[in-house]
Amino acid sequence: MSVLHEHAEVEALSRLSVFRDGFYDCLNARADALFELADAALCTDGPITSLVELSLSPLFRRGHGALYDALADGAIDEERLRDLLAAQFPADAPLMFGIDATTFPRPNAECSPDRGLHYAPCRCDGDRKVVPGWAFQWVMGLEWGSSSWTLPVDARRLPEGACPVTATAAQIRDLTRRLQEQKQARRPAPLFVLDQGYAAAALTHALDGLEVQLLVRIAGDRVFYDGRPGPRKPGPGRNGVHGHRFELATDADVRPPDQSLIVPDTAKYGRVEVRAWSGMHQKVQRTGYFARLEAELFSRLPIIEGTVIQVRVEWLPDGRNPHRTMWLWYSGPHEPDLDVCWRAYLRRFDMEICQAQCTDNYSLAV
Repeated sequence: MSVLHEHAEVEALSRLSVFRDGFYDCLNARADALFELADAALCTDGPITSLVELSLSPLFRRGHGALYDALADGAIDEERLRDLLAAQFPADAPLMFGIDATTFPRPNAECSPDRGLHYAPCRCDGDRKVVPGWAFQWVMGLEWGSSSWTLPVDARRLPEGACPVTATAAQIRDLTRRLQEQKQARRPAPLFVLDQGYAAAALTHALDGLEVQLLVRIAGDRVFYDGRPGPRKPGPGRNGVHGHRFELATDADVRPPDQSLIVPDTAKYGRVEVRAWSGMHQKVQRTGYFARLEAELFSRLPIIEGTVIQVRVEWLPDGRNPHRTMWLWYSGPHEPDLDVCWRAYLRRFDMEICQAQCTDNYSLAV
């Protein structure tokens, strides 16, 4: 057993050494200082409170001024770094990724380039929900089991005024291409999990033709249509094209689902009931993402179909009763696996810890 353990340690150190060599090759300017600065940030015990603290780390062997020179004049080949991160994705790990945006507050840096007003989930000095700063969007690999580790594979700053749907679709397409280049194409279509706030129908339209699965949380007050119009009404005019109305707040209890799943006894949630209605769509408006499309692309606004999933649990992990039902939107090349969908969305919360730590450290650097 000890021989096997030593062999596993040697193999892990070998992979780490290869990754460190690859990361160093991604640094185009001030490579030595940036490399040691990354080591100092990763190996410092506890939260990092200042750049001066990093300059005093034993792992940063250069002078105090070299740290600021590295941040001011250093350069990183971002595309090469994304290739390196995608190559580290384990072959036995599920192709499951969480996507979320984080705001880096810059309230006092009025001269920061491309600074804008972005959503912040917590404000202690008032009721405002936006702060001046930069918005970064993360893509992180998720995994099953008891571990909460995540694998960051991409992070990009969203320019002020950029369309969030187009930017998110570009990240998904880019990562999917890299996975295919890493010979991951024979595996199931990658699953991308997003929180409420993303336009599910618009993102599905933007990813049309791409072999991916999309799982997005949606608000419980949304209205969908089944695309099955009733008998033609007498009189002039065309028949409706959207079909019967399906309100998440009311109709879910009276309409039979197309799929259902019951997990009778889970440790954290008790009884879990999952129901799904396929072939659903919303009435989209020519605003936001659809307003950016050229009018000649379609004479009518498109009908974008997907599956609406309802998740009900008996209790929450802290013992409280759930105050509302969770709703998810799914689109993909095949019917959803309900057991995978509800569990995959819960794994998305693992990435928030990593985001918070990266936000704190990045704020020091800028």
